[in-house]
Amino acid sequence: MPDVRFFAPIGVSLGFWAGCARDFECSVTLSDTVGTVAEVAWQTESAADSWVVFGVDGQTNLQSPIVQDETTHHHTLFGVPSNRDLEYVAYVEQGDNVRTCAGAIRTDSLPSGIPRYDLSVNQTDESDAPWVAIANAGNDRGQPVVVNRAGETVWWSSRQEGIVVTQLEPMEGGVRFLEQDLHREDPTASAIVTMDWLGQQEERIEISGAHHRFVSLDDGSMVALAVDVRDWTDPETGEDLQVVGDRLIAVSPEGDQEEIFLTWDVLEVTTDGFGGFYGDELDWTHGNSIWVDPTGETLLLTLGHLDSVLEIDRSTGALIRQIDAQSHVITEGTTEFGFPHDARWTDDGTLLLMTTDVFSFGVEYDIDAEAGSISEIRRIGDDVEIYAAALGEVQPMEHGGHLISYGMGGAIRELNQAGEVVWELWGKPGNDRLGSIRPFHSFAVSDDD
Repeated sequence: MPDVRFFAPIGVSLGFWAGCARDFECSVTLSDTVGTVAEVAWQTESAADSWVVFGVDGQTNLQSPIVQDETTHHHTLFGVPSNRDLEYVAYVEQGDNVRTCAGAIRTDSLPSGIPRYDLSVNQTDESDAPWVAIANAGNDRGQPVVVNRAGETVWWSSRQEGIVVTQLEPMEGGVRFLEQDLHREDPTASAIVTMDWLGQQEERIEISGAHHRFVSLDDGSMVALAVDVRDWTDPETGEDLQVVGDRLIAVSPEGDQEEIFLTWDVLEVTTDGFGGFYGDELDWTHGNSIWVDPTGETLLLTLGHLDSVLEIDRSTGALIRQIDAQSHVITEGTTEFGFPHDARWTDDGTLLLMTTDVFSFGVEYDIDAEAGSISEIRRIGDDVEIYAAALGEVQPMEHGGHLISYGMGGAIRELNQAGEVVWELWGKPGNDRLGSIRPFHSFAVSDDD
């Protein structure tokens, strides 16, 4: 959390400050590509610290990070919705001398094609993050967005037609996301893109066949999930097929790529997969998520069509263990994996994932390595009948509850520790494929943090 220095009294309208005489001149401009994000800039003759307090509707609850000991000052104002008067007060501090520059600018309307959502529950006092980043992979609305807890869009990126975003990760100063061909026909369209809040692309790393997910590591490297299509002859029928497996690709901080894991090396091909998703090719494994443990040592790869989770050594690519009904005993009363998504270990060492049994919900499991068993601990978000035909995630929140995306079911719900709904956002089921969901604090901080 950045050092927060609030000189504008809480509860005092920024309009009051905007009407005051300026101690120095500053300029404000809206982003050309994201009309809810502005930049305030100015120069000082000598080095100084600076920051900007800003908000809408007279609120002073957002602040840019402090720039220290500089003469050129640029501050990005992120986190406000469209069609609002964004008011700000810029501060320069040199020793005991504090000077201000106040002003306002109107944010733009949302462009066509950016999803609008309906908010049905909003008890933000129980939420621990003011924004949620949503990757959209809809048929005609595949644009990534960030929404506030009022369900208002505060950031977006308009991607070209036929491109969808399946993962959106907030970072310091912007986002990183995975984009791919909507129809999964052009593997060269897949790339991991880094972009600042102003909508300016900083990096684009093309990864052939990358899909669904990637993970970023502390050393600046990444691991991406990608398809691995091969010719295969069914030994029983003699039929020649093109089969879609999965591979993991390590990406160095410099962008160098190396295959570190292949499903073809450790699993036997079965014909129980599904056609259609990749045209006439047999979608054998259907990897849909990867997760890295906090140490960066191991990965979890979720294989939806095999109802399986693989634990993999990240440095060697060796398979540590396979977690599914074929390798473990499913104890009585336990929900079996059904087209699982988003498997991850919790802080308690339990396995958390999204599954489907008629309808979709999260499940926390105890994986007993010694007994070789899988036991259900609890279901999460099964109080509603929503079917996630594609995508879907469940993740723990700091307050002890969970945030759940029902993917193609068109809903995102946050539950508190007691399982009560404290936030619920709806898109259009079947069209708004709500992919990755990432609650986060940005560098813009509220006054009560």
